[in-house]
Amino acid sequence: MPIPPFFLGTFGMKGSDGRRAILQALECGFRALDTGQVYDNESEIGHAVVESAIPRDQLFIATNIAVDNMAPDRLLASLDRSRDDLQTDCIDLTLIHWPVVRGDATICRALEALALARQRGLTRAIGVSNFTIALMHQAVDLLGPGAIATNQIEIHPYFQNRKVVESATALGIHTTSFKTLAKGRIASDPTIQRIAQRLQATPAQVVLAWALALGHSTVTSSLRREHLALNLRAAALRLDAEAMADMAGLERHERLTNPAALAPAWD
Repeated sequence: MPIPPFFLGTFGMKGSDGRRAILQALECGFRALDTGQVYDNESEIGHAVVESAIPRDQLFIATNIAVDNMAPDRLLASLDRSRDDLQTDCIDLTLIHWPVVRGDATICRALEALALARQRGLTRAIGVSNFTIALMHQAVDLLGPGAIATNQIEIHPYFQNRKVVESATALGIHTTSFKTLAKGRIASDPTIQRIAQRLQATPAQVVLAWALALGHSTVTSSLRREHLALNLRAAALRLDAEAMADMAGLERHERLTNPAALAPAWD
């Protein structure tokens, strides 16, 4: 199952305002939604999808298993609750959100439970998020080639995470980027502004087109309808070799997401 190029990131979209924001994104053309159990908004997504009246087979819904649900019995039960909240019989992609275990849980047992969820038809594909090179190898050794659909990791112009991407590619694991717009910092970057002006695009479109050109899927988010619509148009933007080289030169190894209680030993 191919991973869609664009996901709407739904972190923070809660309550009635969150449901309206998700519905707005669907109206703008988003057809892939990324959530997580800790976001506490799976119900809002379920209601927005039903209200949109978009056929379920035209949507791609991904959710992330919370750290507290990593034990096999909790993982499967929590995924059942997620399906109920999302109002779907089968989730398209289920990921381990952070490679952190608590109590008697282990990464291997969580991965095995995720594979079992796929076998039982609870999810069509399984993936991981924030996995290091060693952890990706561990997952492939355990579940076999092709089992892990994607690794969702932080990638943006200032943190391009090349070693992890290269290892994922070698292992047959697709890469999905989050924080792709570097929390909005790219908007004022002179290099990106120059490329955007030359290509008659927005800085966000340039960065999203860069990520797509590298072969990544990307998670993007906004509460503004005009920004959502503009971001989707990045799929039609093509960066030339000069622009790609300029973007490569922005690497600073500047990680933005590094929670002490969750982060693994990064590569």
